[in-house]
Amino acid sequence: MANIKISELNSLSKKDYEDLVPIVDISANETKKISIEELVDNNVNLIAVSSTAPLECSTGDKYYNTTTNLIYTATATDTWGGTGEEAVEGIMYIVFEDQVTYAYNGETLVSVGGGAGTYVGDVPPEDPKENDLWVDTSDEEHLAEVDDEVSTTSTNAVQNQAITNYVNDFHTYSTTERVVGTWIDNKPIYRKVFTGSWSSAQGTINLVDNVAQIVRFEPIFKRANSSYYYTDAYYVSSTDRLQFYFNPSGTMMRLGYSCGSDYPSANGDYTIIFEYTKTTD
Repeated sequence: MANIKISELNSLSKKDYEDLVPIVDISANETKKISIEELVDNNVNLIAVSSTAPLECSTGDKYYNTTTNLIYTATATDTWGGTGEEAVEGIMYIVFEDQVTYAYNGETLVSVGGGAGTYVGDVPPEDPKENDLWVDTSDEEHLAEVDDEVSTTSTNAVQNQAITNYVNDFHTYSTTERVVGTWIDNKPIYRKVFTGSWSSAQGTINLVDNVAQIVRFEPIFKRANSSYYYTDAYYVSSTDRLQFYFNPSGTMMRLGYSCGSDYPSANGDYTIIFEYTKTTD
């Protein structure tokens, strides 16, 4: 091939990861070749993947425009260069702000990992990003609807699994401790169900160690040889009553109960739904 200027060469319409470019090795005073794979870093940081340029940027920042399918570089503060460049196959493009990784498929960038966040609690997340998902723990009425819609409301498998796990835990009553929400101080709320028998007019039942805040307490006591169930402290007179009280002992939170003198040897079964936060969180 006759000698021609670089400016007279044909333009490359589509770059390939193994394409070669000339490079001058200064130390050897020799022109050599290098592949795009070797020339560029395997990761390129972007500040956005969007159809419009971000309003704020710093010199050297890059963003991918989904309309032109080109990457633009900031030439100064809040100023984008007017000429974009194509993405390269085999390079990972990372948007740290959104925690998403993209790859070029020859036509456009496609997400290959990460995505929107999922928040579970009774208050919305601060500074949410586009497509973030919030599961409102205070809206019990609609949790079942979330469970029904989970496979269609989100295409993100991580989000789906997070919602499913949360809804399952919220509606599950187990003798094994489970996290079922978030308290107003952002500590996790735990639930545990206690069952057993009581065999005296007064006594204590061990509940949980290191309780910081009692969130919910629902006892169901039944006296033997009786059709009555007691779901709260019951009081008629000093001789006809059933009382519950919390009796901390060391780090153990205990439930105390006592019956009036009409029932000196009361006994029966109990079920207690107990929700709480912990001092250890």
